[in-house]
Amino acid sequence: HVTVATLYSVNHRLKDNAGRIELETFWRQAMDRAARMPDWPALPLVLTIDRTQIGERAGILLWNETTGGLDKMRKCIAQATRLTATERRSDDFSIDKTTLSIPPIAHSTFLRFPNAPLTDGSVLQENYSHVSKAIKDIFPASVELSDAKLVCEKTPYMHIPADERYVLASYPVGSNGS
Repeated sequence: HVTVATLYSVNHRLKDNAGRIELETFWRQAMDRAARMPDWPALPLVLTIDRTQIGERAGILLWNETTGGLDKMRKCIAQATRLTATERRSDDFSIDKTTLSIPPIAHSTFLRFPNAPLTDGSVLQENYSHVSKAIKDIFPASVELSDAKLVCEKTPYMHIPADERYVLASYPVGSNGS
């Protein structure tokens, strides 16, 4: 997966299941609205590998999105979030709408360290260079993405199956909600 936006980080704990249901309802409404906006991407997103990177916390693939659709999608999500939050203001709505986080990069995390590696950084980078070359061989051409998925990630930072347990909704790219 490529992270488009983090709507509510797994690091923010919910008090109860009612909060989770309210959160799900809010983000479904916001995403439904975003996908219907005129600026929602009209073509599939096209990604190519820019480079790979390893650091103290993770190994990531950095992508170039060549159509401009990812930026459009992110702007629609931000705008729809503001509009939905404004409509839903009430005393009984206690979910913090400021938890939306839109990364400035297109990336996929493929490795996460629970703690910073003890191996010297130069040795780690040298060993990683072999992995980096192999990854570029796996993705020699572009990858086309034709939908965005609203996902509930129950285990932090793990790649999850694309099934009904985790995927709450799917939004086709190019359909403008129709």
